[in-house]
Order: sequence, then structure tokens, then C-alpha cells
Amino acid sequence: DDDDDDDGNATRGRVRKIRLLYGVRAVRDVLLREQLDSWHDAHSPRFQVRYCVGSRWSNVRFASKTKDAEGPPSPEGYDSLPSDRRARGWVDGEKVRTYGASSSSSSRDPGHRIFVCGLPGVYLSLAGPRSDPTLGRDSQLCELGYRDGHVVKL
Repeated sequence: DDDDDDDGNATRGRVRKIRLLYGVRAVRDVLLREQLDSWHDAHSPRFQVRYCVGSRWSNVRFASKTKDAEGPPSPEGYDSLPSDRRARGWVDGEKVRTYGASSSSSSRDPGHRIFVCGLPGVYLSLAGPRSDPTLGRDSQLCELGYRDGHVVKL
């Protein structure tokens, strides 16, 4: 492929893969879902979206309380999402490892970037303080092998 260099990396100006991990408390909160789904359908595997729905804990469903052994029900609308586009809980290091690009490939690819935006607690845990342009050394992304040049804080 003329767009790849000798190491298999994309040359300037060409994005090879986008993985969007979109965190919301409820499916109804997803903005531009129809557009994102159409891009996923038309451009997979180059573009893939994963909706992370619920609370910060994957075993707790937002606005649900139950003593049922099976646990609380899924968030409203969760089952309407295609199985290859849904995950329970908020975006965290485990979801980046499972559904995002691997840190081993990103460390070899100087063009690889992770854009972080979100609630203060999620943001702090993933990337460190929002006010600090560097990646927090005790953050989940740092533990996964990402470095300052890979992470863009929004």
C-alpha cells in the first residue's frame, strides 16, 4: 500500500483506524447515534463505535436497585444497541484495552492519539488532572503504556 511506510505505519495525513468509546448513562443520551451507526456500518473496521452505557461500575445499572440474584436490569434501551457496539459501565482503562487500540501498536505508531473528554472523575482516572497537559503517571492510560505524545486532553 502506497500509504504505508516500511514499518506499516500510516504516512502523514492518513488516519487508519478510529475507535470511538462513547460513554453515557442512558442510551437516549447518545448524540448523533444515527450518524455514528451509519459510519460504523459503512466504514468498519476502519471506524468503529462502542457505546459504554450505565454507571462507573459495570455491575451496577444506572437508576436500578434490586435484590434479584441476576442483578438489576440493563439500562433502558441497552438491548436495542447491536451487541458489537455496546458495553456496560463507563469508559475506563479496561475498555480502552478491550475495545480501543492497543498500547503496543500505539507506541510503535507516532501518529496514534487518544482524545480524552468526560466527567471529572472519569477524566482524572483515565488521564490525570485536566489542568495538566501531561498524562498523569498514575492514570489508567499511563498504566496501559500510553505516554504524553499519545494523549490529547480536551
